[in-house]
Amino acid sequence: GGGIEEKSRYSVDALVGDRTIPLTDPFWLRIMDHLDAYLEALDTGVDAVDMIHRSCQEMLKHRKITNNLRYLVAVACASLEKIADRGGRGSENLIETTVNMLFLTRVILKRLIENTEGKERSLALTLPRHPTDSKHNTTP
Repeated sequence: GGGIEEKSRYSVDALVGDRTIPLTDPFWLRIMDHLDAYLEALDTGVDAVDMIHRSCQEMLKHRKITNNLRYLVAVACASLEKIADRGGRGSENLIETTVNMLFLTRVILKRLIENTEGKERSLALTLPRHPTDSKHNTTP
């Protein structure tokens, strides 16, 4: 149940939460549509920026115990690669959702870079592989 706004909010909450979502989970296919709805549902201006930054803060807080940031980067890159393989020709939906994923990834990584330094920044940007990674592909 629930409207698209509720589902999209739930998806973003899951993404930035404290549990790893395996790459094999259908979540990674749905997140693209839900991200679109989430970003469209936000009012422009301070509310949107504030919600995105709160989501970033949660993801950064949990990045040491989940692979979700790493997986978000991998899924966004795989989606971008799919568009590039098609010579930039793809469905408008795929292009729009990829742009939204890259936007969210950019905001999160920018915040991470701005709020860490030295060894902590290096470790955060390395996004080390967890033992469970070997079970998953980087393209859902």
